[in-house]
Amino acid sequence: MPDVELVLGGSVFATGKEGDYIRGVLAQCRNSEKIRQVGHIPESELPLQYSAADVAVFPSHTGFGLPTLEAMACGTPTIAGRSLDAVVLEGATILVEPGDVVELATAITKVLSDDGLRRDLSQTGIGTVKRFSWERMADKLISVYRNVGAPRAKEQRRCF
Repeated sequence: MPDVELVLGGSVFATGKEGDYIRGVLAQCRNSEKIRQVGHIPESELPLQYSAADVAVFPSHTGFGLPTLEAMACGTPTIAGRSLDAVVLEGATILVEPGDVVELATAITKVLSDDGLRRDLSQTGIGTVKRFSWERMADKLISVYRNVGAPRAKEQRRCF
């Protein structure tokens, strides 16, 4: 895809062995001039970066997280690592097995080459993100705290 530029963000590119390793691998890639490593992106610039992207990719082993939701809120089609918590995004993002580079490459190519899919993921993602407001998450957390701290009818124990 000659018109595609890969923009890599995140603190892993800043310093350390991981950053050195990734930079070395990227330098050996064909079309390495089409790969930009931007490192840490300030929070104030994230909406602009996500909105400018044709697809945002988060192939994490640890779940979908806030960056995935931020990209979806900007209407950016997303690809996320398949995990137990990522199931809630089914249909709003393409889920891939973390570490499966063939599946990831296939998903990226599919999103970049299919305008209808990009449009569907964008619209579905925006709708899905509405379920994740700070107020709703705070209410759920408070509910968990109340339930954990509530004494059970038949089983009241003293911890001291």
